[in-house]
Amino acid sequence: MIGAGGMTLGRGRAAQGVEVTFVDVDGALPQVAEVFLGERPSGGFVQADGRAFLLEGGGTWDVIVLDAFRQRISMPIHLVTREALQLMRGRLSEGGRFYLNLISRVSPGEFEIRADRTLRSVFSWCSSQALGWGEGNPRYQRIYECDRHRLDGERLVFTDGDTRGEVDGAALGLWRRSK
Repeated sequence: MIGAGGMTLGRGRAAQGVEVTFVDVDGALPQVAEVFLGERPSGGFVQADGRAFLLEGGGTWDVIVLDAFRQRISMPIHLVTREALQLMRGRLSEGGRFYLNLISRVSPGEFEIRADRTLRSVFSWCSSQALGWGEGNPRYQRIYECDRHRLDGERLVFTDGDTRGEVDGAALGLWRRSK
């Protein structure tokens, strides 16, 4: 998990073979979390910038969660560039999942639209859900879940005059030959 926050990911759930590694630039987080939660957070902790950690470390992960913030609503921009997202995708195991917690305005502006576009330029399939903060609040959290897929990075779109859409649709059984 990049951006350890309160180190609460997985808290209250049986480990069952799940190993969480929290990565954050603030080395005091484990002690602070222990004081405020009343127990030692489970999982390992690495004091490092998330991008640097992934650049230096080898191996792959089944899940990567990006939940890093500067202050309360500002995400470190070097973690949401195409290159950073490609690095994270490259550290996912086959069939792995990437989660992103993005603080967003209710009416998306340039940042939200470009962040979404950047994410989808790396991952071919992402779903997202907005989690509101109540009436009158101009911001909410948008949680993205992206699957690592063989079509990641592909730029092909269906256009008039291109039969690929029909071929792809036929593979799904969407088109039936009439008798």
